[in-house]
Amino acid sequence: MEVQEGVRSVTEAMEDYLASASFSDALDTAYKEAKNKYGSTDSRVPAVVLHRTCSRVLASPLPAPLHELPAPDAEFIERAVASVLPKLADSGVRSLDELEIAVQAVLLNLAAATDRLADIDAKVIQDKDSDSEDEKS
Repeated sequence: MEVQEGVRSVTEAMEDYLASASFSDALDTAYKEAKNKYGSTDSRVPAVVLHRTCSRVLASPLPAPLHELPAPDAEFIERAVASVLPKLADSGVRSLDELEIAVQAVLLNLAAATDRLADIDAKVIQDKDSDSEDEKS
């Protein structure tokens, strides 16, 4: 990935955010809201609570460029979580620690996907510019 001098990737920004107190606060607030709305025990968190928690964390005040990330759909969440918690589909989230890991996996995958799409877009633009220069020659 080509990153301009002084420009951080979305993934780097997400890593910093996930290590911050802001993330911990947003996660706690989002989980409590989802838990109250959909019901949950801290030892058995249903998928709908995980999905809602991810969406609410992304809806909280985030630093640039993270504030532009869209909420992921259920399939994205399930695939991202399966990469770090493969038994989740069978057992569900069994603790608050697993919930935090799952949300972090989703957010990091979302940031990485954003960076990858930006790379692809930059390559397409570069190829078009190159083709235009070839046509002028």
